[in-house]
Amino acid sequence: MDLATLWFLIVAYLFAGFFFLEGFDYGVGILAPFISREEADRRMMLGAISGVWDGNEVWMVSAGAVLFAAFPAWYATLFSGMYLVFVFILVGLILRGVGIKFRNQQPDPVWRASWDKAIAAGSLLAGFLWGVVVGNLLRGIAINADMVYVGRWTDLFNPFSLATGAALVALFVLHGAMYLNIKLSGAALVKLQSKLTTIYGVTLLGAAAFLAYAALEVGLLKSSIALGCAAAAVVFLLICGGALKKNPLLAFWMSGCTIIAVGGAVFAHVYPRVLISSLDARWSMTIANTSSSPYSLKVMSLVALIFIPLVLVYQGWTYWILRKRIELNEPGY
Repeated sequence: MDLATLWFLIVAYLFAGFFFLEGFDYGVGILAPFISREEADRRMMLGAISGVWDGNEVWMVSAGAVLFAAFPAWYATLFSGMYLVFVFILVGLILRGVGIKFRNQQPDPVWRASWDKAIAAGSLLAGFLWGVVVGNLLRGIAINADMVYVGRWTDLFNPFSLATGAALVALFVLHGAMYLNIKLSGAALVKLQSKLTTIYGVTLLGAAAFLAYAALEVGLLKSSIALGCAAAAVVFLLICGGALKKNPLLAFWMSGCTIIAVGGAVFAHVYPRVLISSLDARWSMTIANTSSSPYSLKVMSLVALIFIPLVLVYQGWTYWILRKRIELNEPGY
């Protein structure tokens, strides 16, 4: 395996990890105002992510930094072509972050309800727009022979990318519900569990519809690896449903593995391209014509060999410390 392919896999790994971890944060943010109207219940739900949500965002920053260092041309075309999409992702993240920090600064119910709506709106906006980005990666965008995006910003919001956004939000909501199912206790847990079957059923139907749409629209299942990842995602999702109430921890891991398998299918479909040109297949950007120099990739590989395990150990330790269920009287947001 050459270094460019290795770093393509690392980029895929970082984005899959980001969607796994930040996915349940988005899901919790979207769900919190709808699961219960009780202030105590909402505080418990936000308390479930209070120690991890900002740490999970580091995966997004790391993925972007690695993309910039390993594939500068890919980074430049992606972020310049989808500039407005990423700006509004940032707006969503700001809304969510500020809402989480500010909601408990005043005891006024109207104040807290307003910030709860901001958290839900920010989480929904960020999750949906990440789906728009993924949809355009699968479908292709208007790139010319000079690796420059020449389309309009409105072209990015096509039916397929919008459907991808909706499908990704559904997966995030399910993942968030599975996370809350292993973290909540008392009345909040009872209210959540009364809605789990509905959340799972909607996600399952939406996932099936989107998989059929993606197979027809972009040929997602033509690659044997992409087909295997898609099949794994279906199996994981079905196991999640079977473990929904009998084994909450298994259900959570299976919803997360579904997201990871979907990420694998996306990157397998694209490879060895990194951005598909919808104007001419010959103008598609590949790992070969977008990667940094071999020397740069070699140095980066040595650094990654040292620091990636450290990051994984530290984050694993954080989740181990915060593994217990949230109690009603615990301080939080």
